[in-house]
Amino acid sequence: MIDECRFQFGDLVFAKVKDFPFWPARIDCVRLSSYKNGVQSDEPGSSTFWPVFFYGTRERLWINDRSLLPFEANRKELGNASSLKSFRQAMVEAFTKPLVDFQFKDISTKPQLEKMNAWLDGRSEEKEKTGWDEIVSESSDPSDDADSDMETDIGHELHETENVFIKISDLEVDDSFGVMFDRPLYGRVISKTKKQVKAQFYSRATLTSNEYHCRNAQSHVIPADQQGFIFYHYDKKYVDYEEGHGGKRIMKMLTHEHDDVDQEWEKWNIHVMKFFNST
Repeated sequence: MIDECRFQFGDLVFAKVKDFPFWPARIDCVRLSSYKNGVQSDEPGSSTFWPVFFYGTRERLWINDRSLLPFEANRKELGNASSLKSFRQAMVEAFTKPLVDFQFKDISTKPQLEKMNAWLDGRSEEKEKTGWDEIVSESSDPSDDADSDMETDIGHELHETENVFIKISDLEVDDSFGVMFDRPLYGRVISKTKKQVKAQFYSRATLTSNEYHCRNAQSHVIPADQQGFIFYHYDKKYVDYEEGHGGKRIMKMLTHEHDDVDQEWEKWNIHVMKFFNST
């Protein structure tokens, strides 16, 4: 099952955290069912939250699969995405100490490799103690964490009108838009002022190519000082909203599919990388 997924335990990745460029990181060996902010199985899937260790800062967070990118395939582009001193130090550590504070110290030796394989196969729970063992509960939303070791001096500039990918002023009621926090969120604008929009967010439907579903009527406010996280915007004439069975709300793209939204997400990522690299 693990071989069918984009990522595996022990993989080096670039991980996206709110207010920061993609950061060099590693997927650690922690049972996926240990995730505290939702129910997920130990079998990974396309919407899995992975236990991620960040090089340089030594932070540990649960990060959604869609906020991760393979390390080697993106090393040239993302490895130069930021001039922050802490970012450069993190890249050096990823290359020179890839197994720092990992659950299996030297997997180049046969005993350690067999020990790790036994854990991966579920035949054993034996592994080294790490910082994960001290974590009782971990937030899925990096905005809840005080990342004091990361430099945040330029993060707020990303949301200034002249730097954003999509301005909050461009959104209108019933438009569809996406915002990137620890994972992509797909929303419908339900009200708007000059300084914020109120939205209802939907989950991407897995059995269709253009639908998003919602069972929770709770709304969320996106203020102008977070507009730099908006990665797509479709006018309401290209979106249909329906009521399904059991109170399920459906947002259906009329002229776009999931792949189109993903392309907008990639364009936004490039925009953010260029911004951090030029600051």
